[in-house]
Amino acid sequence: MERDALLDEFMTHRGTLTADVLQVIDGEVEQGVERWLSERPEFVENWHRVIEEAQRSGIQEFSLYSMTCRKLGDLMRLL
Repeated sequence: MERDALLDEFMTHRGTLTADVLQVIDGEVEQGVERWLSERPEFVENWHRVIEEAQRSGIQEFSLYSMTCRKLGDLMRLL
């Protein structure tokens, strides 16, 4: 059940991010994504930091994935 809940949360975050990116894109996917990223440097920097921390931890446990997904949700609330 926890795994399914985490997957649901991740899919929700992915959908929200995709919708936000699609609002910026005017037909050119690559340029639109680059523009979206360049307009949100704090989000990108913080997300990179979260991923790097997860990779450095060396832990392959469910709790790490759950925490990482939760941090993504926290970052997205700042968008």
